[in-house]
Amino acid sequence: MIRSMTGFGQGTAEANGISVSAEISSVNHRYLDIGMRLNAPLNVFENDVRKLLQGRFERGRLNVFVAAAGNLPEVSQVDFNKQLAQQYVDAVRDFALQADLNDDLSATAILRVGPLWSQKSPRPEEMTSLWNLTEKALVGAANQLSEMRRKEGANIWADLSEKIQQIQTVSKDISARSPMVVEEYRQKLRERIASVLPAGSELDEQRLLAEVAVYADRSDISEELVRMRSHIEQFTMLARQESNVGRRLDFLLQEMFREMTTIGSKARDVQVAHAVVEVKGLLEKMREQVQNVE
Repeated sequence: MIRSMTGFGQGTAEANGISVSAEISSVNHRYLDIGMRLNAPLNVFENDVRKLLQGRFERGRLNVFVAAAGNLPEVSQVDFNKQLAQQYVDAVRDFALQADLNDDLSATAILRVGPLWSQKSPRPEEMTSLWNLTEKALVGAANQLSEMRRKEGANIWADLSEKIQQIQTVSKDISARSPMVVEEYRQKLRERIASVLPAGSELDEQRLLAEVAVYADRSDISEELVRMRSHIEQFTMLARQESNVGRRLDFLLQEMFREMTTIGSKARDVQVAHAVVEVKGLLEKMREQVQNVE
């Protein structure tokens, strides 16, 4: 069954004095667009989070927020060895004194000495444990989001199903009305010709039939009705699938709208015109709903 692109999910995970919470909200979007806000040190997992969500969702704008608290691993830090730096300063000044050189040593010169700097990073096992918690929280949030999108999709389908059945019924009425339009035209044309013929003149049946045949050919909507039935069947079939069908459903609705426009222009009948307006109104409402289908 179709799924909506609107929803919200939360998930939490906790172990070893660390707690991770995740929230994911989703709205409709033409493609899959993921926006993330991960607090440090979780920001190093941005690519992993993106891959996880790409494997579970196909369309929608996802806003992801993940935060962690507790005994967290220290993020990468830069450390300056002050004791070693002092030894460098003393050595340089002793050398300058012995060699009778100017003592023009500056802080900038000392800060450029590479061995005085080092970088502290979290242990790999700490980050692995933190990712496991983050993944668990994200999966919980994604599961809640998927369930909400599924329920919303079921509600959307209930509305779409009702409207597609109405369209199917009206399409059948138009199909039944089509032959009657030609017959009514034949009767009206016969009456019109008879009213202007001189008394005693006979109606040329062959000429009448030829005119009716031309009218019937120009107003024939059988092909449009066949395509309309096909589009309705495809729409119903696609809506029962769980894969990415939103854009295909939207395309079918556009095609149905085009067929009804053609029917309205060819039929030249008041009843058919009213039916076409009714169907177009239903199709417009369905397109609004389909915009939110994954």
